[in-house]
Parts: sequence; C-alpha cells; structure tokens
Amino acid sequence: MKRIMPLSLIMLTLLVGQLFIDNSAAAAPVRNLPAVVVQPNGDTLHLFLSGDEYYHYLHDARGFVVVRNLITGIYHYAVRDTSGALVPSPYVVGVDNPLLAGLERGIMPSREWLRARHHRFDVPEAYRIARPKTSGINHGQLNNLVIFIRFSDEARVTTQSFSSIESMFNDSTSTAPDAISMYRYFRDDSYGKLSVLSHLLPDPRDNPPFVDSVLSYQDTLPRAYYEPYNTFSNPIGYVDDDERQDREFTLLQSAVNWLNAQQLVPSTLDIDFDNDGTVDNIVFVVSGTYNGWNDLLWPHQWSLYDRTVTINGKRVYTFNLQLAESGSHYFSVSTFCHEMTHTLGAPDLYHYDNYRNVSTAGAWDIMHS
Repeated sequence: MKRIMPLSLIMLTLLVGQLFIDNSAAAAPVRNLPAVVVQPNGDTLHLFLSGDEYYHYLHDARGFVVVRNLITGIYHYAVRDTSGALVPSPYVVGVDNPLLAGLERGIMPSREWLRARHHRFDVPEAYRIARPKTSGINHGQLNNLVIFIRFSDEARVTTQSFSSIESMFNDSTSTAPDAISMYRYFRDDSYGKLSVLSHLLPDPRDNPPFVDSVLSYQDTLPRAYYEPYNTFSNPIGYVDDDERQDREFTLLQSAVNWLNAQQLVPSTLDIDFDNDGTVDNIVFVVSGTYNGWNDLLWPHQWSLYDRTVTINGKRVYTFNLQLAESGSHYFSVSTFCHEMTHTLGAPDLYHYDNYRNVSTAGAWDIMHS
C-alpha cells in the first residue's frame, strides 16, 4: 500500500480550528482503474475508469473516451454535442479505430456542463446546517460510525475479514511501514491532538463465538434498483437525479433504522463531538464495486439533508459512502482519510475539467491525490 503523504497547511489549520461540514458532495479522484465491460454481442472490452463523484468516465488505453448507448447497450467512442455533453459517435469500441475516424483523444464535456453536474449535489439552502466556529474543538476523540450494507440479491457484503477492515480504520500498534490506518493518520498529522476512532457495526465480537466475517444490514431491494435505468439491461433502475437521490437516502435511512432497532450504538458513546446536534460522521460501506456508469454506487461524501434520521437523538447528516469490493486503490486507508478530511471541512484540490494538465499539489496533499 502506498504511504500517505502529509497534509498541507490547509488541513493543519482545520485540525486546530473548527469542525464543520461542507454543503456539497465530494469524493476521492481516481485515474486509470481497470474496468471490464461486455458488448451486447458478447465481446469483452478491457477499458479504464477515471474521475470522481461529479464526473467519471470510461476510456481505452489510448485515452479515447467511451460512452454507452442507453437504448442499444452498445459502447461507442464519445463526441461532444451542442449542449456540451458527451454522446455516442457512430464508431463502436472494439470494431472501429478512433484515430482513423479523427476523434479527439481525452475529450471532456464543456466546462459549463461539468459545472452544472457539480452543483447538482449541492445541499439546497433551506436544508443547510449552520456551523458556528469553535476554536480548539478538535482536541480529543471523534467517534466515527461504520455501517455495512448489502442488497436483497446478495449473500454477503464482502469477502474481506472483519479484522482486516477494522485494522484499516483503527490500527494503532503495528510498526511495519505498510501497516497504516485512518486512526494513525489523524493522530500523527494533528501531533497527537485528535483521535478518530471508528466503530464498525455490527461488531461480530459482540456475539461469541467470534467469526471473523463482516455482518451487514440487508436491504429489501436488489442491487439493480440502485443503478441507472437502462432499457437494454436495467428496467428497474433510477431515471434521473431526483430519483437517484431519493433511492440513496431511503437506503441509508433504512440502514440506520435497522441499526437503531438492533440497539447497536451504545447511548454512552459520544457521537456528537462538536455538540451541534448531528452525528459527526458515518460511513456506509456498500457491497460490490463500481462500474463505468454507476452514479449512486460510487464512493462519495454527502449530506442526508431532506429527512430527519437520528441515532440516540443525534441527527444523521454528513456521511461517506464506500464500496467494499472496489479494491485497494479505492477501498483504502487513503480514501477513508480523504473523505474524513472533507468532513473536517477541507475541499478537493484537483482539477478534472478541460484543463486536465493543471496539478495543484499532486501527491503532496491527500485532497489532491
């Protein structure tokens, strides 16, 4: 596993200053993740996936962007239409040569289209929670809740052991260079002033005999319900952003209701570190991994803003969503730290619009790379 680089002065300032929550979604960026998709005729395509929560896209090894025709299900090379969006060209991936067709390598939507996509995840003004500045509040222990979720057509949430995931969040004793955790990251970066301790729920150690496997909430609906609608392959999927949001928030609400019914969070546990009436942070770890067209099932940080859901009288608001089988490149300590740093208030520092060669901090700051 890569060693996590130190945070910039931005994060150091936040750690000794205020604890607050941003009013938009956020996510860690990825580049060139392997992705295998299948054409309707059975041809297998070995592609790559790059982007973040706001905009992620498939592309081939040469950098030509790939999009799927939602009517036929066929993967085509992309072109930009008059609205600035990317749409299928006549050229089919695996059949046609995009170089000979004169297509643009690394084509991106227009800046205006990307800006609109970014703002679709903003929390509406009426639902925003004000955050008073509280100097010096980030000293002590912040308790982070982690809930595991699988769908009605799945037997388990992950093949990983409970102890291995728990170590990623909480390891505080290992000395090997690659033995790192989110707990150690924030402890070290704050010079011992802030501890972020994660509570993985349900905890199989509470029900002896201990079996080292992850327990989870099982939803009443299948995975496809939480993926985009497609006439070719997914007629039960969501059709627009409003439906996507409602399905995601309802899923998380159901998981929290199940958690409360099982009384899994002790009333003595301080889950409101800054005393603002909300749960400081909650991570929903969902089964499976990403693919090239999922929007909901993609790691991100957001706010459960349009309904009141509580744990021990504290409102669930800020949350992270992670995918349990997305691999060490994404279901990783570095991603956990990136998302938790969003919860502490830091912004993303990377670019992904038409100026793709701009690099602000690179590997020197966890909010960029």
